[in-house]
Amino acid sequence: MNVYYDKQLEAEQTWAGSLRTHPPTAFCLNDDSQTLTTLTPPLVSYFSDQGCLPPARDEAAKTFYHLLDWINGEESIFKSDDGLFQLLENRDRSDAAITETGFCAFGRLTLFYRDNVLNLFERAFSVLGDTLWGKLAEIDPDFEFGKIGFVNSPCTFINLPFPLSHEPGKMLILYFDAWGTTEKEMTINVNCLLRNLRSALESCQAEIARENSDLEKGKILPKGF
Repeated sequence: MNVYYDKQLEAEQTWAGSLRTHPPTAFCLNDDSQTLTTLTPPLVSYFSDQGCLPPARDEAAKTFYHLLDWINGEESIFKSDDGLFQLLENRDRSDAAITETGFCAFGRLTLFYRDNVLNLFERAFSVLGDTLWGKLAEIDPDFEFGKIGFVNSPCTFINLPFPLSHEPGKMLILYFDAWGTTEKEMTINVNCLLRNLRSALESCQAEIARENSDLEKGKILPKGF
């Protein structure tokens, strides 16, 4: 798959003094239910209760929500506290590769360790990013209808006890695009991209757990970090 580090966006966030906190405190939903930003996981159960899920035909959106529910579920060593999924017509996008097609989907999600202390250690954060990058690059190398961008974002994990709650940490923000000449083709491609991401995350988790056995036992700092 096409994966890349978005250095420009990362620099813009740093220059603007942008600093995320975990946990965040709000979410917003567009009136048309086509653009959704949430800071309140788990997503599928929450938005089902609120009646905010897009129409049933939007299979790609549900695939995205279920991915975030898995990330925040008991089987995962990761967490996400922010997700966005949007179906766009190409006139709204500046990417030349996308504007040649008829439909596209755009989204993002945050990713960090469930054990928040790990997110304060540069080595642990690098292992997460590098391992996930490698797994994605290996998956479906012939897939040409989507891409995933990585951004390293500063974050303070304010739910940790003092003084750790004031220590600088990091989280990953993953941005993705998928496109197609028809709505059906776009849906197939974004589903493929999101399933590849889920597979890469599962492989990443398994490799981190193998190399750092204490991680599954809830230790503060795994061996090797």
